[in-house]
Amino acid sequence: MAAKATLLGVPDTRFSVIEHHEELDSSNAELLRRVAGGSTVEGIVLLVDHQTAGRGRSGRTWLDDGRSTLMFSTAVNVGVSEASLVPLVVGLAVRDAVAALVGDDRHVGLKWPNDVEVDGRKLAGILVEAAAFDDDRVVAVIGAGVNLGWVGERPPEVAARATDLARLGAGPVDGPVLLRELLGHLERGLASLADDAAGLLATYRGVCVSIGRRVRLATPGGDVEGTVVDVADDGRLVLGHDGGSSCFSAGDVHHLPV
Repeated sequence: MAAKATLLGVPDTRFSVIEHHEELDSSNAELLRRVAGGSTVEGIVLLVDHQTAGRGRSGRTWLDDGRSTLMFSTAVNVGVSEASLVPLVVGLAVRDAVAALVGDDRHVGLKWPNDVEVDGRKLAGILVEAAAFDDDRVVAVIGAGVNLGWVGERPPEVAARATDLARLGAGPVDGPVLLRELLGHLERGLASLADDAAGLLATYRGVCVSIGRRVRLATPGGDVEGTVVDVADDGRLVLGHDGGSSCFSAGDVHHLPV
């Protein structure tokens, strides 16, 4: 699908082309189709005003009203050994970009692996999907949605658990400007992933609000309850329970009442 406009990308990063689409079924799905068709997609950014079949983690639908959310997807090539940390890197990039707008970044945290939350309400969601492999590289397709400010009355399922930058006092936010800021953070995070993974993980642990919390983790094998002890060096969640501790590479975290 042709873009309605091609915007200036971010200088000195891999994100040199931003395609602005009025509507797509899903920006992640569009990049995955391009990979399947043999196209090189690294650094291409799809900015979309409205998704007719937006997707979140665990098969959930991403809701938007066509005007209230910064929604985009991009793709990066990373080493196989680094791929499991990409969701954490993206979470940090989104978190740092929006924390600057909120003004007090102490309240902006990451629910494992990368939901950006402010005081327990979701501000941004991220979906990372592996698109292609070879012996030592992975194409990671990254999709994110940041709530800018819902127009009109929010649906009950949104109002109950979400917030947005307007409600947090960020004022009018220019989506493409925020996107470029975010992509700059992402480029720096990817560089840290290659050069200083230990430092990156330490930063992540410092803003991960799941650590120390009692949670219910929904996994393909069923729900597990316990206390989040740590995030392992490979990005897995370390959950303490009566039988000791277990590591999980995927799952939906629900923070339980304190």
